[in-house]
Amino acid sequence: MWCTRLLLWVIAHLAVVPEHAASWQFRAASRRGRREAARLSARVRRKSGREADHHVDNAHTVNFKVAAIVEELSAAAHVKWILFIIQRPVAWVVVRELRSAARHGLTGLFFRGRSYKRGEKPRDSNDIYWRQGAWQKHVSSGNWKPDRYNENGERVLYLSTTALTASREIAEPGCTRFIQRFELNLPNTRSVVLDHALEVQFPYLHYLLLNSEYLPGESHLPNPYRATHFLAFLSACFEIDAIEYPCVMVNLKECPGEFNLVLFRKAVESAERMMVGEPFEQR
Repeated sequence: MWCTRLLLWVIAHLAVVPEHAASWQFRAASRRGRREAARLSARVRRKSGREADHHVDNAHTVNFKVAAIVEELSAAAHVKWILFIIQRPVAWVVVRELRSAARHGLTGLFFRGRSYKRGEKPRDSNDIYWRQGAWQKHVSSGNWKPDRYNENGERVLYLSTTALTASREIAEPGCTRFIQRFELNLPNTRSVVLDHALEVQFPYLHYLLLNSEYLPGESHLPNPYRATHFLAFLSACFEIDAIEYPCVMVNLKECPGEFNLVLFRKAVESAERMMVGEPFEQR
């Protein structure tokens, strides 16, 4: 792992070259576009209500470049991450930005939900929190499938910023939804939080998240989660144990503040001790 970290450190410092080159090309193309009579602009919108330009004044934008590697990743059955990064300068910038965007400390009230058939309910908090033994049994049972931030069966923990968000994420017809509170106090955890600063200061990372905002079965991409698997790989290399991302069940402009949080590794183990109270039914 130390060899991988050293290589990524070198790549992160080289990433300034393609970013500046892309900025120069974008500015030049924008100036040409303003001088032309007909100008092309194209904007993409996600179900979450978030938007990004693909073209402005006939020029490819940063989002266009990031969306291209998301599509490329999605088409691959298996990805050798280091080789993928080395061969694509746009990925260099994602590496640098994720490393720079990490902050220390993660605190606050979060929620996790689970659906039960009518008439059933959780015995206790352990039914909603996957302990290590229960998680391994679930993965080996054959019922588990790769999800948004978990490609290979490692234990992760998905939480939400509100009880309503957690309820949306696990809604199933004819089922009752139960919610467990988590009061996280992780002062040493390195996390990446999706906020205005992330959008402004780390645009490549921001657009990688935006181009992954699909519900299962609603994407035109063969594997819409491949880009977030990329972020999970980099997070392991940089010892980042939490990433916040939008709830794609709702439009964030209409329902602000509805986000999800994925915890990795040590943060998952710590969260076990930070459950508050018993699960409650969400009506």
